[in-house]
Amino acid sequence: NIAKTQPEEAYIKRVTDGVWAITGYHFGYKTVIEGETGLIIYDSGDDIEEATEILELVRKHISEKPIHTVIYSHSHYVFGAQAIQQAFDGELKVIGHPEINKNVLESGGLGASIPELSPTLTARAYEQFSVLLPAEGPDAKSPTPIGKTQGFVPVNTPVTQGQTMTVDGVEMVFYTDFDSDTDDQVIVYLPESKTVLNNHLWPTYPNFYTLRGSVYRDPTVWAEGIRLIRDLNPEHLINTHTEPLSGHDEIQTTLNGY
Repeated sequence: NIAKTQPEEAYIKRVTDGVWAITGYHFGYKTVIEGETGLIIYDSGDDIEEATEILELVRKHISEKPIHTVIYSHSHYVFGAQAIQQAFDGELKVIGHPEINKNVLESGGLGASIPELSPTLTARAYEQFSVLLPAEGPDAKSPTPIGKTQGFVPVNTPVTQGQTMTVDGVEMVFYTDFDSDTDDQVIVYLPESKTVLNNHLWPTYPNFYTLRGSVYRDPTVWAEGIRLIRDLNPEHLINTHTEPLSGHDEIQTTLNGY
């Protein structure tokens, strides 16, 4: 039942002390973490336009502190970071998988198996996401996550499997060995609040193959990422594509079922 996994209306929720979920406004959901001097955001959005909207929501509903750190969950939601960087006119710490910069350079994050396939994937992505259909009428396009202004800021703080880092007073553990819909995923664990940020738990059965023809997504590795999250025994689970969950038992039941 999709109503159990996707919001009927977008919302911002304080999940635990200093951690908020921004859910339902765009294709990829965001997490905001309050540090000692500023804010940390998990994902920057599909484009400059989306990031600008997110900035307004953060200022209105969470805090006017500057966002000084972006963590990329994976290479699909990296194209709004320039808006964040420009908004606060400062140096932006960008945490991500070591492969993200290469993947964005070679195929714009679309998942080409070799760089030379990127033009074909781009054309097919425009078909997949109905970019060229009219805005209104019987053949109108649905909301699309591509086709707007891209503003990628490269990863300048790469992380590896099991790495621990304190970011603006917030302890974090990063996990990078588990692919889901890309091979550059970063799962984040916040030990103090027992919160996990991830792009592995989805609202539906995963799409292991895309209409545009990106690299096949191995369900075995995807499942290993789910197992890692389960074994961290989180009290809060914030997801890129489905609603946040709280409560150890409910999270365990959900992950085991998935």
